[in-house]
Amino acid sequence: MDKKIVIVVDDLDRLNFSSIKEILFVIKKSFILPNISYVLCYDTENITALEHQKLDTEKIIEFLEKFINIKTSLYLDHELLVNYFTDHKDESLARNLLSNPELVSKAVEGLKEIFKSKEYYLYIPFIGNARKLKRLVNTILLLEVEQLDFSNSDFDKHDLIHLLIIYINYPNIFRKIYNTESQGKRGFFSLVSKYDDDYPKENNSNGKEEGFKNSTKYSEYAESLTENQRFILDKIFNVDQRFGATRNISEEQLASYACFNGSFRNSSRRNLEQYLNLIIKVSRPPHTEQYRFYVNIKNEILKNQNIVEVIKREEFSFSRGEANHNQIWRVLVNSPQYEFSSEKAKEIILLCLIFLTAIFNY
Repeated sequence: MDKKIVIVVDDLDRLNFSSIKEILFVIKKSFILPNISYVLCYDTENITALEHQKLDTEKIIEFLEKFINIKTSLYLDHELLVNYFTDHKDESLARNLLSNPELVSKAVEGLKEIFKSKEYYLYIPFIGNARKLKRLVNTILLLEVEQLDFSNSDFDKHDLIHLLIIYINYPNIFRKIYNTESQGKRGFFSLVSKYDDDYPKENNSNGKEEGFKNSTKYSEYAESLTENQRFILDKIFNVDQRFGATRNISEEQLASYACFNGSFRNSSRRNLEQYLNLIIKVSRPPHTEQYRFYVNIKNEILKNQNIVEVIKREEFSFSRGEANHNQIWRVLVNSPQYEFSSEKAKEIILLCLIFLTAIFNY
């Protein structure tokens, strides 16, 4: 034929090294045909890691260059990956009529922050190509994350995305998290305090052991992992990375971060277990059990909503018990003074006095 023929061999690095050599020798024999050219697609790093063989990278490159006349390296701009991720997300949503595009967009904000971060290069093994991004999008849709009301939930976007990355890439590690942190168990991956078992015993400069720390079990387990595994796990659970040296932990962080899963004194606020139940069981906690819900109510009250009208809502009916009342009052009492105008402070104090009078009379 008087036509040019181009043969593309994709994923050459998926073969074992002996098979790669066989293919290269076959190609070399066909060089005598003037109208045939070959395009070989491969990742040199993957070839050097084949079958756990300790193959020398330089020798591999030298061997391949005996057969390759022109070598072109591909460098994928992460902005293209962001665009692909957004387009694929929108395309998937268009096929899923029950999905809420706005809420899905909120659910994936954590991933977009990763693309913009200085540590993006460390995430390449997990989100560094279109195939991995597509799998992540499909997992988010499968878990019906789009039905989460993030405005009234305590789920942290950073922790949710990182747990999904572990769920997809390291199912054995995710199972370890589930087995040690669900059904009332805690303190392996989640942070521990000085009253918990496996709390590190080294003293601080004041001679006191206090504050949240990683358990000795977590530290030992992390040492047994690969660098990539330890990196993604530490992004969620490493106390130094999450809070730095100051250990100033806000009420919102205590209620939302996946590194907390109850404490010695308080068995509630099992944040990590809620993340696990969301991913494994597609189980969403009631919004009245979320700290963020009460913060939003507090903001309504301080802005323009009369507190009496708020207390009349169905969520605060005494037929549901007193827990919801306790939580909204706790949030109000612990709010900084500068958030209250004098009129709003009088309004809240007056209602509080009315409640106290009713209780004493009862």
